[in-house]
Amino acid sequence: MNKQTARNVLVVLGLWTFSRVVAWVVSALLIVISNRLTFTGDVGIVTMWLWQGIPDAVVAGLVTLSFAG
Repeated sequence: MNKQTARNVLVVLGLWTFSRVVAWVVSALLIVISNRLTFTGDVGIVTMWLWQGIPDAVVAGLVTLSFAG
């Protein structure tokens, strides 16, 4: 493994860890909002999965914007 490959691997691991931290912070902020939400029925199950996917979607959107500019 040469220097450039090692650097690229470390950059990818670092950015992946950073994105997980950002997603965790967003989900922690959403706990305040979703403290008393209840999801019932089939629509509730779909809504719950969408609600839990918001932090990952926010991080993906931020990454897209950072690469688009």
